Amino acid sequence: MYLAYGDYRDLMDWVEKALRGLADAIHGSKQIVYQGRNYDLNVPFRRLTIEQAIIANNPVSIRCPCGM
Repeated sequence: MYLAYGDYRDLMDWVEKALRGLADAIHGSKQIVYQGRNYDLNVPFRRLTIEQAIIANNPVSIRCPCGM
């Protein structure tokens, strides 16, 4: 998708609003159940960098060879 003069944060906002609208149109609610888990789309989505997402979801600790 292209968004003129927008950055990745604007695109994340758009996707979040689109998913809320889609859930509301299909289910009549912004609260959905997916694979047995409840999701409340009224709550703002958590925003992570790629690095934060990898660290949070990787069970293996990765260390830089440079010692950092």
